[in-house]
Amino acid sequence: IGMAAETAIGEAVGVTRKGVAERVRAVLEAARLPIDMDPDVTSGHFFEALARDKKRRAGQVRYSLIAEIGRVAGTAAEGWTHEVGEEAVGRVLFP
Repeated sequence: IGMAAETAIGEAVGVTRKGVAERVRAVLEAARLPIDMDPDVTSGHFFEALARDKKRRAGQVRYSLIAEIGRVAGTAAEGWTHEVGEEAVGRVLFP
């Protein structure tokens, strides 16, 4: 679920090359791995849980995003994680 979500978020914010999320979802589906959150999970539940996530720094959740398959977005100097606002994440995960 995380890889599918993070590639979709990455595409939405312009970090991940277009089409990568679809490819990742197809591979995960072929492997019979879950790609979607349980429909009972609301945005409120999701963001409440995320507030306690280990990726949270200085009040902001940071996401590991890829530029394309096989290449993470970021550098050692700039960092390997990205701040993505709750509104942008919500638009992707809870349209």
